[in-house]
Amino acid sequence: MNTRDIIVVIFLFIGIGKTAHAQNLPLPNYVSLIDKQTPLRNQGGRTTCITFAALAALEAAYKRAGYADFTLDLSEQFLNYIGKTFWLDTPWDSIYARGEDGKEGQVGAYGGGQAVSYIRGLASGLKVPEETYMPYIPREYTAADYQPLVHNWDDPYWLKQQRMSDFNLNTKFLPPSALTSDRYYSVKTYQEIDGKDVAAFEKILASGKEIAWDMDGAFPGTRIWDVCDRCLQQGAHAMLIVGYDRRDANPKKHVFIVKNSWGRTDFPDGYTRVTYDYVKKYGISAAYITEVNPPSRWYELGFVGRWFVEFDGHKGILDIYHIPHVSEYVFKAAGDQTVDMRIGSFYENGKAYKVNGNINGKTIRFYVDPDNPNVRWDVLKGRVFTFNLLDDKSNIMAGRFTDTDKRVYGGYARKDRLTPFSTFSPTGTPNFLFFRGQWKILFAKTEGSLQVTGAAESSSNGFQTYEFDKAHTYQLFNAGFTVDGTVHDAKLFLEKDNPNHVVVEIADLLNGNNARHGGYLDGLMFNFDKSTVAGTAHYGDGQQLGFVMFKQQQGR
Repeated sequence: MNTRDIIVVIFLFIGIGKTAHAQNLPLPNYVSLIDKQTPLRNQGGRTTCITFAALAALEAAYKRAGYADFTLDLSEQFLNYIGKTFWLDTPWDSIYARGEDGKEGQVGAYGGGQAVSYIRGLASGLKVPEETYMPYIPREYTAADYQPLVHNWDDPYWLKQQRMSDFNLNTKFLPPSALTSDRYYSVKTYQEIDGKDVAAFEKILASGKEIAWDMDGAFPGTRIWDVCDRCLQQGAHAMLIVGYDRRDANPKKHVFIVKNSWGRTDFPDGYTRVTYDYVKKYGISAAYITEVNPPSRWYELGFVGRWFVEFDGHKGILDIYHIPHVSEYVFKAAGDQTVDMRIGSFYENGKAYKVNGNINGKTIRFYVDPDNPNVRWDVLKGRVFTFNLLDDKSNIMAGRFTDTDKRVYGGYARKDRLTPFSTFSPTGTPNFLFFRGQWKILFAKTEGSLQVTGAAESSSNGFQTYEFDKAHTYQLFNAGFTVDGTVHDAKLFLEKDNPNHVVVEIADLLNGNNARHGGYLDGLMFNFDKSTVAGTAHYGDGQQLGFVMFKQQQGR
């Protein structure tokens, strides 16, 4: 060992000794994280303290992680509303007993709950956008906002899921912009602790982390909140603990510094003080955030809403009020390990069906079981619908559904009511010549007109295989696709064995960036609405979105 190595070892030893000594040092008598917090806020006259406490913790955690500054303002309105909308009641037996359209969530108009529960949710799939996407309403909703709100949250009126969704999915209260933000914020890891453990609170605060705290007790109305056995005001509340002060020799005067959501107090910093005794008597639960996820898109949220569905001429309403897996924290808290696959409810011809499935990015696969309309949360069976959004902020999705007899059909859905795409009424029996003429096509953010001309005789009998499908033969038609006055070369293919199967190539619009192969539209014409085709847009770069195509003009 040379001299340099000896010096390095000495420094390492000294460093380790200092670290160990620091870990054994007594905690300071005063810790304040006030300068690490976003501004004080006021919940107004609503029972939404839990969302303010949870998001105050999340804002501070993002600031601590270097993702945000003092101005970060997350949407308490959104968290309260979506938290209620996405909630799934337990146990299953009680839900099943309510029937196919029995309520299983909560009404987004009302508050209540616990801050720690929302921290769990934010670590289990729930996310929030910034305040501007869904600004806070500081008063309770009333019948003046929505007439059925004359019924309280626990009124039997809300035992029907469709009634609940009539409010929860109403775009007047859940703005579409809140479902398509470019950034959503959530918890990666967190820890729960005893809500009365003041010694644990001190250690966590001294480490630089705030504590979301739930309590149930008295509100003394004094400058410093202390135990009050004769207080008239009693109830549950949630706040964010951001420091402590035990510099006074009298332990009865030791206090925690609290970010409350009732606005500023008369302390110079505006923060509330509660005694250690108050915490030890009234505390219920507590949690602190250890790591956050980078802000990101939440594409799956774009599916939430009321959809008007047409699948091969049949019509129904699909209410998507849930994203799979986000309620597993609710199940686990109830001791249930069920996999959460719920998506919502489907209504057809006056009958309700519970709907399960998967949502991944801009693709949804959901199941409607004619034989079991009151399906449990974790069962995937029945008709299978695989739809894609037309783009990341679209109110249209399209694709295919496979019936229980394994036959495949086209389908689409719209959020803006199921008005026909076309008023064109074809005459006669559709054949290969039927496709000649003008079609409107919607895919991604593109809307254009496809003019189909004569068939291109590409083989002796007019049919041959193509790159997109080597298993079948197709008739090729020449076409042009016009967008904003520019005409793009296009081709339309009809499958010989299934004339309802339509493929369209528009190479320079569908190949995408760095394409390995050509893109194409792959759809099925509806048997009961021959003017409509719906399916999947396959891009050359591998991306898949939905598309719809409808006839506007007969060809000659």
